[in-house]
Amino acid sequence: MRAVGILAGAGGLVEAVVAACKREARPYFIIAFEDQSDPEFIKDHPHVWVGLGQVGKVITSLRQAGAQDLVLAGAFKRPSFSSLKTDFMGARWLAQLIGKSMGDDALLRFIMAKLEGEGFKIVAAEDLVGATLLGGAGLLTKKAPSKEHLLDIKRGLAILDALSESDVGQAVVIQEGLVLGIEAVEGTQALVTRTGEYKRAGRHAPLLIKAFKRAQDGRADRPTLGAQTIEALEAAGFAGVAFEAGEVILLDQDAMAQAANNKDLFIYGFTRD
Repeated sequence: MRAVGILAGAGGLVEAVVAACKREARPYFIIAFEDQSDPEFIKDHPHVWVGLGQVGKVITSLRQAGAQDLVLAGAFKRPSFSSLKTDFMGARWLAQLIGKSMGDDALLRFIMAKLEGEGFKIVAAEDLVGATLLGGAGLLTKKAPSKEHLLDIKRGLAILDALSESDVGQAVVIQEGLVLGIEAVEGTQALVTRTGEYKRAGRHAPLLIKAFKRAQDGRADRPTLGAQTIEALEAAGFAGVAFEAGEVILLDQDAMAQAANNKDLFIYGFTRD
């Protein structure tokens, strides 16, 4: 069975990938990134710590571990290029990026192409964990979105699709047709917290809409929702969350649904037809 190298960011997706490897008795090795990965989880698994710019160390460690397949799992805080402390190979990669304006998907495509050039195969997290990692269509909770919320979902998807051409944003917050915020570098939880301060008095509370960027490479940075999202929605006074079915990762769907039911929130998977 092919060994898996896990390039670990933050969040529960790393844990889900490791659990899948253990379930299938598949060898794995974690590349843990300083100021990115969770040290409490990482310490109990085969790993090495590296800086984001230490590309040579990453490649050498993966080869020593026998990794053939690679998965990019979890959220990464994107640093400025000037802050990176690179090794020789990292400096060579970085030199090819200087002066280029790249969104997250373009940058990840560059990184994945480079890794494949070193002989590794990039696989999606759902290829390891299973297709059930992606949320399906329909309602996951007792509470359902209102007719007005359904209109907001349609508007939100149109906005996210338009932004996709600029490789920006996987989430938007809308209340009664009004855009309260669009996800940028801060991430989903921070977006929810920020826009909660802008919500208006009215019959319909805001909702979070999460979707896959058009033409995005699904092997990395797939939009993700988890228990922390539900907690943030409740704290900010939202009505719920809508996600693009079959395209968004839901971490521990049963726990998410139970938490949302307890907080009187909805979780709804929408389709494009």
